[in-house]
Amino acid sequence: MYHTDTPPRRIHCYDFDAASGAISNQTVLLRTERGCFPDGSTVDAKGYIWSAQWAASRVVRYSPEGEIDFILPLPVSHPTCAAFGRPDLNMLFITTAYQGMMPEAREAEPEAGNLFIFQTDITGIADPLFRPIDLSRSRIG
Repeated sequence: MYHTDTPPRRIHCYDFDAASGAISNQTVLLRTERGCFPDGSTVDAKGYIWSAQWAASRVVRYSPEGEIDFILPLPVSHPTCAAFGRPDLNMLFITTAYQGMMPEAREAEPEAGNLFIFQTDITGIADPLFRPIDLSRSRIG
């Protein structure tokens, strides 16, 4: 399991027991360079991590060992998250932001805030669906 800690520029790795839900053995998988903040990410079918990099105008694909495998440059400075979609899970969707940008920066980046979609030859994995718990049937207290 992975967790991105944006301000200190780290992606952590954990052991995860699917049966019990227990996490353990936190390690720092990687730390990005100064001025490059890892943000939302996803994992592909080969176990590689795709990390949107806030303030760095890119999405980076990292190996499970934390080595850079591929850099996808973007025409905007603030990508926020990457996710695979479509039935074959071979389309990469990248959200971006424009909040907090000065007017001149917004003018320089007219595509900021847009959703970018890329056809890939890489397959993602399906995220588990969220299923809310019916709290009316539980007794709390």
